[in-house]
Amino acid sequence: MKSVFLILLQLMPAIAGLASESWRVEAMAGSGFDLSRPSATPLVVHAACRREVCDRLSLGAGAGLATCEKPLLPVFASLCFDLATRHRLVPFVMCNAGYAAALSGKANGGFCFSPSVGTSFKVCKKSSVLLTVGCDHLRYERLRSYASELVRAEFVEQLRHNVVTFKVGVEF
Repeated sequence: MKSVFLILLQLMPAIAGLASESWRVEAMAGSGFDLSRPSATPLVVHAACRREVCDRLSLGAGAGLATCEKPLLPVFASLCFDLATRHRLVPFVMCNAGYAAALSGKANGGFCFSPSVGTSFKVCKKSSVLLTVGCDHLRYERLRSYASELVRAEFVEQLRHNVVTFKVGVEF
C-alpha cells in the first residue's frame, strides 16, 4: 500500500501539468476506523479529476484503492461544492459515488458511496492541501466455504462496511 502512495506522489508533477484553471486534479490518501463487524483497519487512496461547472461547483470522475477486509478498486463520479469563494482557506462538501470492483478472486464488487466535508488550504498559486473527514459506505459480497467430514457448503456473504475516514491530499 505504501508503494501505491509513493507512486502517486511521484506522478504528481505530471498530473499537475494537465491541470488548468477550469480543471481540478486531486490525489488523497487516508485511513480511519470501521464501524462494522467484523472490523478491519481501512486504507483509502484515490485520485480524481473534476471540471468546474460554475464558480463553486465541480463535477468529474476518479479511481482509487480501498481496503477493508478485501482490496477494492473504486471507480466513481465526484461532485464538489465550495462553501466559500476561492481564497486561501476554502471549506467544501464532496461526494463520490460509484462501483467498487473486487481485486480478490473470491469476492464480487459492489456499491461505494463517500460523502465528506473538508477544507482546502492554498499553499502556492496552483496547488492546495486538502483535509477531509467523511464516511465511506462499501457494499460487496464474498464467497465463503465450510467443510467438515459430513458437510461441505459454500455461500455468498453480503458485506457492508461503514467507515469514518480522515484523508489528506493535494489538489492542482
